[in-house]
Amino acid sequence: MDSSGREVIMRDFLEVRDFSEGLAAVRKSDKWGYIDKTGKTIIDFKYTRVGNFENGLAWAFYGDMNKSKSIIGFYIDKEGNEYYQA
Repeated sequence: MDSSGREVIMRDFLEVRDFSEGLAAVRKSDKWGYIDKTGKTIIDFKYTRVGNFENGLAWAFYGDMNKSKSIIGFYIDKEGNEYYQA
């Protein structure tokens, strides 16, 4: 809900985090993505885990969190571009 009591985030999300740098991480089914303050999907729901944005980047993971060898971690920007560290 916004300050006027209007619902701005759809009820079909299983988990919603606080907004950081204008985007909120949200979980739909078993995948995470990001929405803006109007509830519009900005970054698709395809990540296993995600973090909040800080200085334009957030951490994200693909893979099974229970099997460490199948996890791929990286950073994403607010457009969903992925940055891997060597």
